[in-house]
Amino acid sequence: MSSRREILYIASAPMDGTLDPFLRQHEHSVRMTFASNSEQISATLQMPARWDVILCAEQKYQELLENDLWPSERQPHAALVVLQAENSTISAAEAIRSGAVDALPANDIAHLLAVCERELSLSDLRRQASGNRARVLATIEHIGSRTKLPKNSKQPIPASPSRIKKLMDDGGLLLQFQPIVALKPRQSQRNLFEVLIRLRQESGELMMPDEFLPTAITSGWMPKLDTWIVRKSLATLRQLQQSNAHPSTLFINLAPPTLDDFETMDTICTEIAKAKIEPGSLIIELNRDALVDLDQQKAIKRMADSLNSKQHGLLLEATNINDCSLIETHHQHLHYLKLDSKLIGSYTNKPTAQTEIREFIACAQRHEIGVIALAIENAEFLPHLVELGIDAIQGHCISMPYEELIYPMMQHI
Repeated sequence: MSSRREILYIASAPMDGTLDPFLRQHEHSVRMTFASNSEQISATLQMPARWDVILCAEQKYQELLENDLWPSERQPHAALVVLQAENSTISAAEAIRSGAVDALPANDIAHLLAVCERELSLSDLRRQASGNRARVLATIEHIGSRTKLPKNSKQPIPASPSRIKKLMDDGGLLLQFQPIVALKPRQSQRNLFEVLIRLRQESGELMMPDEFLPTAITSGWMPKLDTWIVRKSLATLRQLQQSNAHPSTLFINLAPPTLDDFETMDTICTEIAKAKIEPGSLIIELNRDALVDLDQQKAIKRMADSLNSKQHGLLLEATNINDCSLIETHHQHLHYLKLDSKLIGSYTNKPTAQTEIREFIACAQRHEIGVIALAIENAEFLPHLVELGIDAIQGHCISMPYEELIYPMMQHI
């Protein structure tokens, strides 16, 4: 994984060269991205895992707060620094109370450089703390669907980097497969599965991704881990074909750090090109933020070309109903989109928003892009999804993930 740190600068105009010496000094480890208009700002703030430091001009910060455009969930990894205007109306204390780590005069160059050095050096600690927080929240959110520990059982040992690495080195990594079920049965429909990574602990219990992937990301292990997942998945597809099983398609996630690693992407593309698997049996999943990252677009283009040559495809996840322009721009590379059920559910009682969702789905379907609803936990929601035009669903109400490829039987709704 690239160890490069990311600074986001939000202002009306680009910085006047203030940080140029600092960026040149750290040219291989620090990159700064500029965002000025509402579309750029909205797109960049939807990349919570990317930014290490966000420098925001006071005027833009006030506009975001006043118009309720600042994300309600603060960027978990980023240190927000407010750059005060000459006649500032916000104090450092007020900025800190609203979620910033500091506020300083925009023309105080020495102070700004010191803050950038300080916050970039603390980035790994923030990411680790964010990973711990995410693990706790995920445990709370899914507590009803997970197996409860016996009363007398011991709590899991904290997952330190050294322990996670030892579990991986000892062969603890394994794959599970969760079905993606079509709501519109088609002739000769393939069985669809998302590939999920798990880590077996010393006790035999499985560690969920949110318990070890944040550490894998900050430790630089994701490119190697994603390569292992791809190879293991390709081997699974070959075994299925050799056993004359029902045709299946596997959906595999690639992490942003993997897209940033040219050698790893080259290896993965080569592995896919060489694999003796049926056309249409592999879909690579990418986060929608990757399509607005100029550095990652080249890697995505090459991956898309490699997949298309074998009639495989790409899926874009974490999409929202404002992404029609993104779909129009990149539709030639996309085969599927994923919408989180919470996003759909939040618009259930809003007629105008339902129209927006229908338009989004229609935009995808105009380009023959399938739309998958993710994390469906309640079967009562299924007729609503069918009525909206969703093509397929994935969630615990249909099937839990298993180490075997078990596909549920489901009647047409």
